Amino acid sequence: MERLILTHLRSVVSPTLDPLQFAYRPNIGVEDAVIYFLQRTLSHLEPAGSAVRVMFFDFSSAFNTLTAWTINYLSERPQYVRLRSFPGEPQWPRLHALSGRGRGSRDPVEFCRDSLRRVQSTDSLGSSGSPQQGLGKAKSSSHLDESDFGPLVGADGLVDSSLGDSSSLSSVKLPATHFLLTKDQEKAIKAMTPEQEETASLLSSISQAPDTGFLPPGYRLVSDSEWSLLQQELKNAGRKLGRRCELCSNYEKQLQAIQGQEAETRDQVKKLQQMLRQANDHLERTITEKQDLEDSVKLGNEETTAKVAALMQRVQESESLLNSLQQAFSDAKHSTQEQMSALMQSREQLVEELRRLHRDNENILNKQRLHTELQQQEDFGMPSSESELQSLVLQLRQDLVNLRAATEHQEEKLKAEILFLKEQIQAEQCLKENLEETLQTEIEGYKEEMASFSSLRTELERVKAEKEQLQKSLREKTEKLEAVESLKISLEQQMTELLSSKRALESQALDEKDKAQRLQTELDVSEQVQKDFVKLSQTLQVQLERIRQAESLDRIKAILNDTNLTDINQLPDT
Repeated sequence: MERLILTHLRSVVSPTLDPLQFAYRPNIGVEDAVIYFLQRTLSHLEPAGSAVRVMFFDFSSAFNTLTAWTINYLSERPQYVRLRSFPGEPQWPRLHALSGRGRGSRDPVEFCRDSLRRVQSTDSLGSSGSPQQGLGKAKSSSHLDESDFGPLVGADGLVDSSLGDSSSLSSVKLPATHFLLTKDQEKAIKAMTPEQEETASLLSSISQAPDTGFLPPGYRLVSDSEWSLLQQELKNAGRKLGRRCELCSNYEKQLQAIQGQEAETRDQVKKLQQMLRQANDHLERTITEKQDLEDSVKLGNEETTAKVAALMQRVQESESLLNSLQQAFSDAKHSTQEQMSALMQSREQLVEELRRLHRDNENILNKQRLHTELQQQEDFGMPSSESELQSLVLQLRQDLVNLRAATEHQEEKLKAEILFLKEQIQAEQCLKENLEETLQTEIEGYKEEMASFSSLRTELERVKAEKEQLQKSLREKTEKLEAVESLKISLEQQMTELLSSKRALESQALDEKDKAQRLQTELDVSEQVQKDFVKLSQTLQVQLERIRQAESLDRIKAILNDTNLTDINQLPDT
C-alpha cells in the first residue's frame, strides 16, 4: 500500500523534495545516501572556516505528525476501489487514528491482503469455470506489482485506502474477469489446443450413443473401436504431457541466461562498489593530505608573519634610534663647530695681540736704537765744571729712574698680558682636548651603533631571503594544492560517473530480476497446467476403465455421479 500511495504522492511533492532526503527514493540505498552525504559535507568543509550542521529526523515521528493531517483530509471523502477501467461503488469511510483504531476497523495491511486474495481467487476460478483458464490466470501475490493492475485507489483528492473502515469493503464489487489479463491473453488461454479438441470430440462422441434406452440422459455406450481409439488418444496425450514442452525449455534457457546476466551484473556491481570504495579511500587520503598541507602552510605563514613583525619592529626601533643618534650627532657637531669657530676667533685674537706686542717691542727697540743713534749723532759736550757734571749726572739719573720705572711698568704689563694669554691658551687647549675626547667617544659610539645597524641590516636581509624562500615554498605548495584540487575534482567526477553507472546497473539488475521472476512465475504456471492436465487425463483414464469394467448400469451411473466436479483441485490423487 505504501508503494501505491507513493505513486500518487511523488507527482505532487517531487518539486519540493530535499536533495539530502533519501527515504522512498528509487534506486537509492543506504550506502549511496552515506556517500552522497559525505561528499556534500566534505565539499562544504573545503573552504577555511566553514562548518556543517547536520540534523537527523525520526521518520516515525514525522509519520505520526502527518497522521492527523491525513485523517482530517480523508474524513467524509468518497473513495472507491478501481481495477483498470472498472471502478467500484464510492464509499464514505469512517477513519480512526492509526495508533488506536475503533472496534470494527481493520488493519490496512490485512485489508489489502484480503482484497488481493479475493481478487486472485476469483480470477483463478474465472466466470466460465474452465480449469485451464483459471490456472492460466493464477499468479502469486508475492509477484504482483502496480504495473500489473494499475492504480487501485481513486478519490477526489489525495486518497489513502489503507485507512478505510471494514464497512466500506462489503459493497465493493471487483470485476474478476478482467483482472491481470488482456482480451488477447484471455482469448489465447480460452482457445483449445489440437489435443484438447481431439479429446473433446472423443468425449462428445462418447456422450452421443445411439442406444440410450438403459443409460441416463447425457450418457451413451461406446464400441470397442471407439474405446481403443480413446485409449490410444489418452496414451498419446500422456506421452505428450510427459515430455517437456518447447516453451518450458525456452523459458528455462531464458531463465538461466537471465540468471547468468544477473550474476555478471552482481559481479560488475561488486567491482564498481570496490572501485568506489577505493576512490573514496583515495579521496579521504587526498583530503587528509590537503588538510595537513594547509595546516603546515598556515603554521609556516603564522611563524613567518610573527618573525617579520618582530624584525620590522626591531628595524623601526633601530631606525628611530638611528634618527635620534643622527640628530644628537648633528647637534654635537654643530656645537663643536661653533666652539671651534670661537676658539679660532680667540686664537686669531691672541695671535693678533702677540703680533701687536711684537710690534710694540720692535718699536721700543727701534726707538732705543734711534735714540742711541741720535745721541751718537748729537754733539755731546762734556761738562767743564764739576757742578755741571753733577747736575748732568743728577739729570741722567733722574731720566734713568724714570725710564726704569716705565720699563718695569711696561714689563709687568706685558708679563701680565702674556700670563693671561698663556692661561687662556691652556684653558682653550684643555677645552679642545675635552671636546676631542667627547667627539672621539661619540664617534666610537656611533661606530658601534653603525656596526649594530650593519648587523641589523644583515639580519633583515637574511629575513628577507627567508621570506622569499617561504613565499617560494608557499607558491609551490599552492601549486600542489591546486593539483590536489584538480585531482579531487576529477575523482569526484569519476565517483559521480561510478554512482550513475552503479544506479544504472542496479536498475538493470532489478529489471532483470523482475523479468526472471515473471519468467519463473510463467514457468510455474505452465508446469502446474501440465500437472493438472496429466492429473485430469489420468483421472479420465481411470474413470473410463472403471466404466468399462462396470457390470451394470447402476454402477456406471454411480461412477458418473462421482465424477461431477467443478474444480481441478477436486480431482483425487492417482
